[in-house]
Amino acid sequence: MAVTGGAGFIGSHLACELAKLNDVTVVDLASKKFIEPNVHIVIADIYSEKQALKKAFKDVDTVFHLAAMVGVQSSMDSPQKAIEVNELGTLNVLQAAIETGVEKLVFASSAAVYGNNSSIPITEESLLKPESVYALNKLHCEHLLEIFADKIKYTALRLFNVYGPGQSTEYAAVIPVFIQNALQ
Repeated sequence: MAVTGGAGFIGSHLACELAKLNDVTVVDLASKKFIEPNVHIVIADIYSEKQALKKAFKDVDTVFHLAAMVGVQSSMDSPQKAIEVNELGTLNVLQAAIETGVEKLVFASSAAVYGNNSSIPITEESLLKPESVYALNKLHCEHLLEIFADKIKYTALRLFNVYGPGQSTEYAAVIPVFIQNALQ
């Protein structure tokens, strides 16, 4: 198994859980120390280092793709970088996975693809209305997966308000902010 973005908040938790089952290769720009002996780290950029991806995915059956330039505001401030990392980086991950025989790709999309939807509850059939470069990136990546569905099995997870131990309050951290406010 491999986890792109495996040094990030969600990715590191996922890599630690997966390591209880099998060897895990983490691909990330940042380094993180894992106490699990069967977590192997590859420091690589998904946008510019396709060969490193192919090497990391060798003999891997499933790739969990969480690497991204995160944040609605950062995507609006640097739209070209967001497109390079989020869309072209995802294309590189997808192509490397296909070329190395990966069986399944699990993609971390976002609830942002729904925009400020006033229909509650939001379901998979709700109107898609991306309102930021980040949201549009995620939706484009879902479409890329659909286009290559004949070459690789995939699942796209539209994550909402993820929270847990070790989370920073810097990015989309509504739950930790609520907890922090309640404690004060």
